[in-house]
Amino acid sequence: MSSNAYEILNSLVFCPDLLECGQKIIDFSNVAYKEKNRNTIVDHFYEQLYQWAFCHYMFNNRDIGEYIICKENNVVNMFLAIRMPKKKSAVKTIMEIKAFGEFIISNYRKPVGECISEKSLENVLTFLEKEYLYCSKIFSNNNAIFMIIHNTHKIYNSECTVGVKDNNISNYFFLYHMKEKKSISPETVLFHELGHAIHTKAFGDISIIPENIIDILHNIGFPKIKELNIENQREIFADVLSVGLMFKSPFSKYDIYNEIDPKVKELFNELALLLLENIKY
Repeated sequence: MSSNAYEILNSLVFCPDLLECGQKIIDFSNVAYKEKNRNTIVDHFYEQLYQWAFCHYMFNNRDIGEYIICKENNVVNMFLAIRMPKKKSAVKTIMEIKAFGEFIISNYRKPVGECISEKSLENVLTFLEKEYLYCSKIFSNNNAIFMIIHNTHKIYNSECTVGVKDNNISNYFFLYHMKEKKSISPETVLFHELGHAIHTKAFGDISIIPENIIDILHNIGFPKIKELNIENQREIFADVLSVGLMFKSPFSKYDIYNEIDPKVKELFNELALLLLENIKY
């Protein structure tokens, strides 16, 4: 590997700033493309990326339970390791790596609104585990990874990427700064993502909502849900489950749906508990 490519890669794996990493990824790709030994360069790139992300993760989380919260000095590495395009042929991989760097530059910006704190995130997860065994059930096969990322995404306040392998589900939560300074609470956003996680664990696939669940949602306050596409249906489902989890809890203040009757919210709670009760762990 050329010394220039090595220097860029070395600075990349130690870079704590996502936007700066995006530019370094582009710079690395431009240099790597011109090298004759592209295969070696690409192999070394992925080895270094995964080594610094997951070795640091294991070293700092030897006593992890069902989830880990990435420490600030490792969160960007973990983000890159999880979201980086899979390795293919050298040239195609270099082009996709560069496109990923451009994606970061285009879709993220400096922090705008509020971001959830590690303490608040821990409080939510601890409560849900104590009350419902949420973490033991939802994250039973593979530890979930929560990443508090100190950037704002231009479209999303948060994202949850789900990996399914041999019926084992891995949840990767990307928790960003809110898109606006005066916005909904990051805790509200977190509960929405935790609703998606129940959905995925209960049915094995977030793109599927059983017809009986759609019927239940139709009957408890969403008369037009059958007319919606699956993307909108699953967002409503996540909101229903999130409100159900917050119902009569210390976190009910983060429930933004004040117009919904408490009796209906109680039904949301019963639905969330029913799904959790039926999940084996």
